[in-house]
Amino acid sequence: MKSNTNLLMLVAILMVLFSPIAFASDIRMYWHLYLFGIALISTLIALFITYRKKNIESTGIRIMIWGIYFWVVTFIQLILLSLLYGQA
Repeated sequence: MKSNTNLLMLVAILMVLFSPIAFASDIRMYWHLYLFGIALISTLIALFITYRKKNIESTGIRIMIWGIYFWVVTFIQLILLSLLYGQA
């Protein structure tokens, strides 16, 4: 259980440090660059989490779980981006 907590903390720290959300205060950037960055980060995080689950044997289920993680991470980043944008 402790290793899962450490992994989640690492993922959260990486999302904050390397996400385009961290650079949301720069008005000159275009919105599609934010969305591209969010999609790229969500894809990488979802792939990382999905490949760590060794007990999933079916490819179809692995793809579905990847999709769930992708959308969860995407919406978390979009919520954080909207909060930061609202404060600017």
